[in-house]
Amino acid sequence: VVGSLVGNNGITILSSSSSGYGSIYFADGTTSTAYYSGYISYQQNQSNMAFGTNGVERMRIDVLGNSTFAGNVNIDNASSVSKLTIEAGIPSSVSGTASIDLISRGSGSGTSPISRIEGIFEDSNDSAITLTTTDSGGLTEKMRITSSGAVLVGKDSKTDTPTYGGVAILGDTPSAGVNDYSQLFVEHNSAENHGIGIKELRSTGGNAIGFINYVGSVVGRVSTT
Repeated sequence: VVGSLVGNNGITILSSSSSGYGSIYFADGTTSTAYYSGYISYQQNQSNMAFGTNGVERMRIDVLGNSTFAGNVNIDNASSVSKLTIEAGIPSSVSGTASIDLISRGSGSGTSPISRIEGIFEDSNDSAITLTTTDSGGLTEKMRITSSGAVLVGKDSKTDTPTYGGVAILGDTPSAGVNDYSQLFVEHNSAENHGIGIKELRSTGGNAIGFINYVGSVVGRVSTT
């Protein structure tokens, strides 16, 4: 026991700054690698912290805070063989999600994510992956790849989407008398102002498919009525 129940306590290991290591070893014997079967070792001249098991280095944290793992990284799943596995809650559940949150501390957002990549269940046999960004201060799904291979941009439902793949793009719900649209734009080179697009025009007066130029102006129209 080091220290007491009062104040701050700790252990200091002093070693050479040019070539020394400060280490703690966990032994299960006194021969070969048994005396350092497990260890924590700090390399002074490189400012690296290494962690070892079974006499072999398994993880290293360098001077910049980068971590290198010798094995797989499993989060809530100790049996995975993938390099990185994130498991959603109870494996048998069809309502859980597994997500990777991206956080920007420099923006003042603290620990709140500014975007997210998420794997979700569609039902007991199917799953999808979603991409989420921050919109008006809250996380909002912007893109989804469904189990059928359909790519949904701006919507999250399987309804009215291609059954065997394809791309569905959804615009905002239009206000009365105001045109709103979803559009697909193919641009050759933004610097040269070349491109062509297809736009869905929606208003209280009816729907149409419009062809647009590089500045977004409708140059052709096909009525749906």
